[in-house]
Amino acid sequence: MKYNVLILLSFRLFDKFEELENQKSLITDSLEIIKNSNSKLSYDELLEQNRQLKHQIQEIQKILKKSGSILSHREAKYRALYENAPLSYQSLDVEGYFIDINPAWLSTLGYSWEEVIGKNYADFLHSDWKSIFEKNFAEFKRRGYVSDVQFKIKHKKGHFIDISLEGYIGTHPDGSFKQTYCVFKDITEQKRVEDALIKNQFYLSKAQEIGKIGTWELDILNNKLYWTKQNYKNFGLSHKTSLNYEVFLNCIHPDDRDYVNRE
Repeated sequence: MKYNVLILLSFRLFDKFEELENQKSLITDSLEIIKNSNSKLSYDELLEQNRQLKHQIQEIQKILKKSGSILSHREAKYRALYENAPLSYQSLDVEGYFIDINPAWLSTLGYSWEEVIGKNYADFLHSDWKSIFEKNFAEFKRRGYVSDVQFKIKHKKGHFIDISLEGYIGTHPDGSFKQTYCVFKDITEQKRVEDALIKNQFYLSKAQEIGKIGTWELDILNNKLYWTKQNYKNFGLSHKTSLNYEVFLNCIHPDDRDYVNRE
């Protein structure tokens, strides 16, 4: 989870660097306009204004040059993270259309950049998940973040993979929606193992029910006893009963308690 957040923040920072580059360009253009503008000042006043403006321009250009070098270094750093991040990254616009993805996304799902950018996210989802996405996306934009949201998304080869998604909403300076910043991991194998475990637990429970066999585990250090459902039935206790060794011992016939306790 923490690693996912760090990657998301890195993508957001990378986007901020691009904004700063655009702002730097706007400042430079504005200064050129001011520098070349005409004035109705006297000749001496105009010379003095030009001198001051030239000095200010030089100072600002020094700052921009220095910041540009820093930005270039950081941009290269975050560009490398963007291109080599192990998690799949995606960015959607306010309507849910793709505006950015990273190489890991393409590698995970088998598509090319041109097959994804400009398409709606719902177009890649399993039919059972399309309406869920529409509902969740509206809530995502309202709340500003999501964590461990699961979907089934379509691979280019036609099969679906299970994913777990984390994300944040990026905003403009006025607070309005700009884009999403999301990463996801492939949990297909994890879900397969979880489903198999649930199925095996069901079969075990049924086998114990048919054979009236219960299993248990005793935590000796903390004096806590754990029973399967069938064990509660075998001893005639409610499954809400708080269990420990003494509770179990009281279920034993008085004549047998000393023997059980010794063993």
